Amino acid sequence: MDKDIIKTIESGYFIKVLDVLPIRQVIGSVYKLITDQGHFVVKHYRHDTSIEVVKSIDVMDYLYRQNGPVPKIIKTKDQKNCLDTNQGKLVLFESIHGHNENNKPSQSLVIDLYRHLQSLMKDYTGALPQKGKAFYLDRFIDLLKSINFPHRKISELEEIGQCFYAELEDIDRGFVHGDYHSGNMIVDQNQRLVLLDFDACNHFVPWTDLVVYFDQTNFNRLRHSDIQDTIKIYEGINELSSMPLKQVLAFIPIRHYEIIATIIEAKGMSDVSLGFFDEQYKWLTTFYDFWHQC
Repeated sequence: MDKDIIKTIESGYFIKVLDVLPIRQVIGSVYKLITDQGHFVVKHYRHDTSIEVVKSIDVMDYLYRQNGPVPKIIKTKDQKNCLDTNQGKLVLFESIHGHNENNKPSQSLVIDLYRHLQSLMKDYTGALPQKGKAFYLDRFIDLLKSINFPHRKISELEEIGQCFYAELEDIDRGFVHGDYHSGNMIVDQNQRLVLLDFDACNHFVPWTDLVVYFDQTNFNRLRHSDIQDTIKIYEGINELSSMPLKQVLAFIPIRHYEIIATIIEAKGMSDVSLGFFDEQYKWLTTFYDFWHQC
């Protein structure tokens, strides 16, 4: 972390930084801070990020004040949720003592967390980020054009992407976390499941969070048996089983369009081969052939 940023943190918060430990760098740089006031987590968002930082942090602050399952945001000296700097925005969180749920919590625990979140957000009066087709589909198509991916394949992916997205256009919107997976969940000292990283939260189809979490398909190698396993799980979840299967399944490939664009937007193309896009072309078109028959 830049020394100037450390000085900015110390001038903006009532803490003295003793050590900084990097955690990850994807959408924003995340660090663990060891300070004279204890341990904290700080997230640094660059000016060029497409994330609506203030809106997503306001959601977390609201949920915390409702005793929701999120970490506390540490206020700045002037009682703001974010600290503006010359290099972007900084947000300081309490450090949750617990263990990450990459081992996958029980299905009932994850569904209960989702339902609790939806219940709390019904009374939220703030503005939610708006992320429509431009976010979920168009960024990926623009990315393919920028790397000179074959025009025929781009046209095909654009066409089937529009078919997937059309299935969701007339469904009621509400709060969606947008990145609902086990890597963003921690079990705290009270054995409560805590949800992290609201960067992708927005006003969309709420149950898509459950679609993402319980998707059993391999991201790079599509097998029909994995789709069938996914459908079996979806059929046991009220929020999904009550919807037409074709609508529910439509968001699985949309997630591919979205998350690939999001990660490359944040990290660049240095670690991505052109072969990866051919692999995704095959994945998406194969999924479409299955989905189209539903």
